[in-house]
Amino acid sequence: RQPVSEPFIPSDFLSDLAFNPPGNLFAVSSSFDDAITLWPFSSGSVTGEPLILEIEKPKQLAFSPDGAILASTHEDDSITLWDVSSGLPIGEPLTAAVGVGGSLAFSDDGMYLASAGTGGTQENDNVITIWDVSSQKLVHEFRSGTPWSVTQIAFSPGSHRLASGSYDGTVLLWELDSRHPLATPLSADADAAMYVTFSPDGRLLASGANDGIVRLWDLASGKEVDSLTISETGGGVNSIAFSPDGKTLIACTWDWGKNVALWDLARDVPIGVGLEGHNNEAFSVAFSPTGDIAASSAWDGTIIFWDPETGEALSEPLTEIAPDEGSSFRSNDIWSITFTPDGQQLISGRGGGDILIWDVATQQPAGEPFYAHTDTVMAVAISPDGQLLASGGGDWLIRLWDMDTGEPVGEPLAGHTDAVISLDFSPDGHTLASGGWDGTIRLWDVATGQAIGQSVVAGSSIISSATFSPDGTTLATNADPITLWDMRIEAWIEHACRIANRNLTHKEWGHYLGEISYHETCPDAPSPDEN
Repeated sequence: RQPVSEPFIPSDFLSDLAFNPPGNLFAVSSSFDDAITLWPFSSGSVTGEPLILEIEKPKQLAFSPDGAILASTHEDDSITLWDVSSGLPIGEPLTAAVGVGGSLAFSDDGMYLASAGTGGTQENDNVITIWDVSSQKLVHEFRSGTPWSVTQIAFSPGSHRLASGSYDGTVLLWELDSRHPLATPLSADADAAMYVTFSPDGRLLASGANDGIVRLWDLASGKEVDSLTISETGGGVNSIAFSPDGKTLIACTWDWGKNVALWDLARDVPIGVGLEGHNNEAFSVAFSPTGDIAASSAWDGTIIFWDPETGEALSEPLTEIAPDEGSSFRSNDIWSITFTPDGQQLISGRGGGDILIWDVATQQPAGEPFYAHTDTVMAVAISPDGQLLASGGGDWLIRLWDMDTGEPVGEPLAGHTDAVISLDFSPDGHTLASGGWDGTIRLWDVATGQAIGQSVVAGSSIISSATFSPDGTTLATNADPITLWDMRIEAWIEHACRIANRNLTHKEWGHYLGEISYHETCPDAPSPDEN
């Protein structure tokens, strides 16, 4: 990580810099000098005289994949295409009724150029434009759905998708054929959402933010319909849970003490805010399946059962017993709790790498804690049938456990590159969703323990909450902004068919699907015999 040459100062003010794909030429733009300068480059040094392209107020730069064309944006909201070999402009500047003076990106084949808004907050700065490079015609426009300007754009490998990022933190993936985003953002609040969960009927999504407010979203309209202030001091929301009938909500915050709130949603009034009992940050909440008990846990190693109607504690705080001797962290911090489907047990994951199961009726441990991870157990989830327990740890691993025997099921699920802090089973129990500090969302086949597809990098640096809708068709994540992902396999097939625009050949089918009988999966696309 050492400089390969002495500092090189091509201008007093640089707007942008770009290397051509071979790496033997770099371009710098200067709105101060009204010029773009092309410098030959080799082994970390300038090797010849520059080629100067005189143009008013150049800004962003991008080379085509073959390096033959340089695109530049300008303060007058125009784009110029340059012939790199001659230094002459190609045709007239590209202009549109929307802002095009921002980020630039060429498609992999060089056929298309994408441009973004100017980086301001005007009405048209949230538009992405796609240009046909050969004809220099505008072929597509995408509106980001956020009032803020699009600041960055990039094509996916293969150029079937386009990613856009906006000033408000919104990141979207666009399907170029359909011109629609692959996932729907719900908000772009300045305070990042830390937790999301669906109401039992699937009509609402609750999100908790760093400002101590729980927001309720109507999923049919995508609009915020209510906001609940659950922290007296503005402490961030760590966890939220709906009662089974959807009429009550419990949430907890990172405040030290007075950090649990219960809310009557039917009457839209608090049952209790700043409920006392924990002496440290509260990190997880849950409702029993019958709805008569609400539970919260905290970093002081306590669990409290609450009466959801009155907000009163049902007993003294349950105190975690000492960590297992195998633990290297020796901590009682409780990061995650969940009830079993029959409501008879509460499972807690804690900082010592241990999992402890409580008997709800006796409020006593149902056995000794068992060693699960070499680092903090940051997430626990129970399968809908109550047969499997999933745990996620600070050791980057996910483990599955047989609830009857307490034994691990299969090998650990590996793939995250940082702590796993969110887990949720799909309603049918076939899929497990995980989120982590590495900023990725991953899906796992529970039966095989194999990853389903590639990980998804969302808009937030931390995925602290990933949760399935009650019908399993949607996955919500706290990625800034809150994002809803379509989980229907038919929707994935539709996307794939639009991209491929054909059916698999018999040879391809045999290679990828083996013994499964051949059939056409894209009814509106050509058959292999027509290709």
